Amino acid sequence: MTKVKKKVKVKVAVKEKKIDHRIIWMRDKIELDKFEHELWIEEYQEVAKNFLDDPAKIKIFYWVEQNGLKFSLLNPPILDDSSYDSDFFFFLKMHNTTITEDNISKSMLTGLIQTKHLFDLLTIMQNDYVLQFFNEQEWSPNVKREFTISLRLFMAKLTENAYKRRGTTKLYIPKQESDDLGNFNNDSEMQQRIDNLLTFWIN
Repeated sequence: MTKVKKKVKVKVAVKEKKIDHRIIWMRDKIELDKFEHELWIEEYQEVAKNFLDDPAKIKIFYWVEQNGLKFSLLNPPILDDSSYDSDFFFFLKMHNTTITEDNISKSMLTGLIQTKHLFDLLTIMQNDYVLQFFNEQEWSPNVKREFTISLRLFMAKLTENAYKRRGTTKLYIPKQESDDLGNFNNDSEMQQRIDNLLTFWIN
């Protein structure tokens, strides 16, 4: 007697990858002329997620070159009118809070900057963002200390680039430090911040 083998269908459960709407929000915010969604490859999804989830990362810049989308977590790009796209887009965290789908629009400062208007970004940072940051009371001392170091170096680079486009040189001296130089000898953290800036200027 011939045995008939029954075919057994095995269902394999495929786990769907959860959509992170925060990343989609960032992608859709970018308003560069040369930017298209096709340029937002998987690598940039991971970069955006790490930026959103890491409290030590406070800023990210995006711009487009001929070979694709570029980003920097440190400084804005050095672009000019001859660049493939002379504008860049930035995201800056505003608060020491976990960024969710519900609060991302209120937790982030964003904007399109034309390179010729780099001075405008410097003005916004000095008059709004930096003041708001130092008035923020929710930061833990350690996080705020690390955040401050990163912010100071960014402002130093931004000041240098903005004034360079005007044909002049200006060194960035934080207002908080210049207003409180009388405590310099007794404040080791201030000494470290000034030392970081001196190292930046010399290099």
